[in-house]
Amino acid sequence: MYFLGIDGGGSRTRACLCDETGSILGQGVGGPSNPCTQSPGDCLKHIRVAMQQAMASVPSKSIAAVHLGIAGAGNAAAHASLEAIAAELFDRKRTQVTISNDLRIAHMGGLLGQAGIALVAGTGSGCLGIDSAGRAVVTGGWGDYIDDAGSGSWIGLRALQVCVRQADGRSPGANLQQRVLDFLKLESMSQFKQQFRAAELAREERARLAREILSLAEAGDSPAIEIIDEAIHELTGLLQANQQALGLAEIRILLMGGLNDLAYFREKLQASIEAQLPGALVVRPRLNPTAGALLIGMRSMGIQLNEPLIKALETASKKS
Repeated sequence: MYFLGIDGGGSRTRACLCDETGSILGQGVGGPSNPCTQSPGDCLKHIRVAMQQAMASVPSKSIAAVHLGIAGAGNAAAHASLEAIAAELFDRKRTQVTISNDLRIAHMGGLLGQAGIALVAGTGSGCLGIDSAGRAVVTGGWGDYIDDAGSGSWIGLRALQVCVRQADGRSPGANLQQRVLDFLKLESMSQFKQQFRAAELAREERARLAREILSLAEAGDSPAIEIIDEAIHELTGLLQANQQALGLAEIRILLMGGLNDLAYFREKLQASIEAQLPGALVVRPRLNPTAGALLIGMRSMGIQLNEPLIKALETASKKS
């Protein structure tokens, strides 16, 4: 039997194909597939690109089960859109199709279904905690315009706000303003004003800007440090709320997403967790979210997790 796991987010879509032993047979990458920020047509296109790369040697009719772990899938309208996309891509009489959000596959891959909290800080942000009885609690993840606190897109937005404040003297400094202009390939704030009257900066672009702000903060720029510290405070708040809702005194915490791949950011977040959540243990993920999607798909067909299977899937986690 063949299984396909898909991890779709605000920046890219990853797909991975394996057999029932966990041996990786193919992987692929496509564009973003969050249905809350992408059109149904673009989501379909980007998921199809990723899965076709992964399935280069296997026809879709041979797939026993597929799990789509897609950012935004918790939204009812987005979930319905993903159901329609799945119907377009797979014969559901042949293939078992399940759908969840990206938090679920991050938790499954990182903690292998055990109790703990998965905090994802990438283009967006969100926090999923599951206790030993299987009760799930979500904090954050309300979307781009009103939440995504502490995420890359959130940091990018805060940077744009500080940029204009520096431009008219409401905030001190000029390094951040210049870094924003350089990122946007603009020569002046008058060009900046014209651009943002015409169109907003897309969520994915703001997340890329966040890396510039992190670099600036690491170099010691005070306004940039303040933005990053604020992001750390927001993410720690997500964890605190989740831990309180679960009612657990001691808990394992999994840090995932692109921001947590950056040493400077991760170290600051870990220090904040140690200070604000006594008894919490930050652990490294055993598998990546794409492998987590594979595990969910395999379990939907009755395949039990075992150490040889997990070790085989670690290949995908190390290569992606």
